[in-house]
Amino acid sequence: MASLAFIDRVNRVLDTQDVQNVATTLVSHQTEPEILSSTIPRPQAEQYAAEDRRRELQVSVGVCETLLQPSPLRQLPTEVMSEILCAYSKSLIPSQEEAEAIVLPYYSTEKLARLRTAQELPLRVCRQWYNIASATPRYWRIHILIVPTSHEGDVYRAQFWKYTEDRLGRARDTRLFVGLSLGQDPHSDVADIAKCMQLFRECAKQTQTLVLITPRFRPGSSRATSPETHLPHLRRLIVGPGDVFREPHINIQSLENLYSCSLAGPMAFGMASSTITHLHFRETNDFEDIREVILATPRLQHLWLSHVRNPDAVLPNLSHPNLLWLVLGSNPSSILHNCTFPKLHSLSLNEDTKQWPDDRDIAFFERSRCPIKYLTIMGKGGFSKTLPDVLYSLPALNTVNLSCMSKRSGNPLPSAFLEALAKQSRRQRPIPPHVTTFSFPEVRQMGRFLAALEGILANYEEYKLRRIEVEARICNEPRFKGLIDKLAEVGIILAPGKYAFPSYD
Repeated sequence: MASLAFIDRVNRVLDTQDVQNVATTLVSHQTEPEILSSTIPRPQAEQYAAEDRRRELQVSVGVCETLLQPSPLRQLPTEVMSEILCAYSKSLIPSQEEAEAIVLPYYSTEKLARLRTAQELPLRVCRQWYNIASATPRYWRIHILIVPTSHEGDVYRAQFWKYTEDRLGRARDTRLFVGLSLGQDPHSDVADIAKCMQLFRECAKQTQTLVLITPRFRPGSSRATSPETHLPHLRRLIVGPGDVFREPHINIQSLENLYSCSLAGPMAFGMASSTITHLHFRETNDFEDIREVILATPRLQHLWLSHVRNPDAVLPNLSHPNLLWLVLGSNPSSILHNCTFPKLHSLSLNEDTKQWPDDRDIAFFERSRCPIKYLTIMGKGGFSKTLPDVLYSLPALNTVNLSCMSKRSGNPLPSAFLEALAKQSRRQRPIPPHVTTFSFPEVRQMGRFLAALEGILANYEEYKLRRIEVEARICNEPRFKGLIDKLAEVGIILAPGKYAFPSYD
């Protein structure tokens, strides 16, 4: 983990009292082995015990000597150490740039608990770090609120809430990343839930990112009895399983600064907002609700539908003038069948039922006439012979990523595609000249693929390719080594591809 590696690099920063204690231990443990050496002639049992103790002391001496070695961090001013700790805390959550580029990840109660533990790790290194972090409000930008389970004792819960209040007080007026989990335990104490909500409302005005995980049902909880929570600075909202409208009561339309919303379940209704630009549905089975939300978010630019539970569902007629980035994790042809996105420049599809593209896919591109630059296709059924037609119909396209997880014995790409690459005639190339990066799907017939790469090398001036991505094993194949060097000489880099479809985790 990044957090553990961070601590490993610091060489154990010590305060003055720690140095004195370690030095005393070192002197004691350096002299004791000589005394124990006299016990070796004694009976065997005592001998083994003495040898075990000697080995323990030798290890201890090594540790103490390491701890007493000079560490550059010990001489750092408190202000510098404070900035280092703040940078560590900030690294645990998505940065502003990452949040602008992608939809925020999905969180569970367990993941929130791990996040809180990671934030606390530097505090356990030494008292010096603990004191510096305690006096630095920005270090406490992460605030996790989790209702204790019903089996926790009264003493534990009292200490838990006291510690949680203390953490919140240290943040002062810092903008916060808040993780709020009201628990999945139906027997959670009502007083604990009320306490959790009280602390959340105390920090609501400082909350910039909110991860919300609520029970799907809790007797006695209702929208009518829950006061509205005001979040004037909220920018990003991530909703886990549950009912966002029960507890806490959040009016999405009142969030003037909200631009990113990620939903774990089919709870689209009421989530529309005129300010949202990034929208993620982790799971859904009701396209009509999704359609209404999309139409009610005029500024929407990034849309991600991870999983459609109903494979026969078809998205009704939909057109959005500003959508730029689209990821469809399942059933893409049914979703695109009646859609028009004229400004789309990035498209990622996970086609798990058929070859791609088919007539419906081609019709979408003809209808939208979108300026797509980046195209990612995971085609579990392989790719059809009409693939070049789609590539040529997108004049702005410069990056193509193809992947296939099928277990078929043949190549995912049609034979005609590879044969056309291998030919050195001046007929129309299967990869258009405006594509500069092309990622090939998994290769299962090395001979054909080698011939295809040789064809690209022979016609490199027509292809205009600058980067070819393949499976890592191909880069290590001896028969490809000479060809890789020749491609590099003409300005084409052949490198391992990631073969990764966008993920919300």
